[in-house]
Amino acid sequence: MEKVSRRKFVATAAVAGAAAVLRPPAFAFDNQGAGAVTAVAGPVDHEVIAPQASPFPMKNVRLQPGAFPAAAEANRKYLKTLPPDRLLHTFRLTAGLPSSAEPLGEWEKPDCELRGHFAGGHYLRCRTRKRSAMPGSRIRRQSCSTVQAYQPLLSERIPGRD
Repeated sequence: MEKVSRRKFVATAAVAGAAAVLRPPAFAFDNQGAGAVTAVAGPVDHEVIAPQASPFPMKNVRLQPGAFPAAAEANRKYLKTLPPDRLLHTFRLTAGLPSSAEPLGEWEKPDCELRGHFAGGHYLRCRTRKRSAMPGSRIRRQSCSTVQAYQPLLSERIPGRD
């Protein structure tokens, strides 16, 4: 029997899971006219419901006292403990650049197939959400400097990119 890598297993499971739960949309967006492509051939036999919610900036959200602001504060404190040099360690090695930083453990270990998943995904997403929720704050400045630290790595890794 052929040995399946973790990466191939996760990719296959994701596709199978998505195929099992995805169906045509239950509502139409403004840009979906009569000529819009849908996943089902033939006429649609369900009611088209217009969206009633609209996005708003995170800076307009303020949490009231309770569990949510306590969790947000715990996340903020945790983000402050993560040194950017250690987060960027495996990215630098992948780009062929030297790194003297000690690598983070678990998902960010250099021999883990999921390396970069936390530092390049969860961490940056959390930072940018905190940044948009708190404009002009220290977190905003830290977020900008962290994102700027990724720029040389992208320039080294992607030919023709400045």
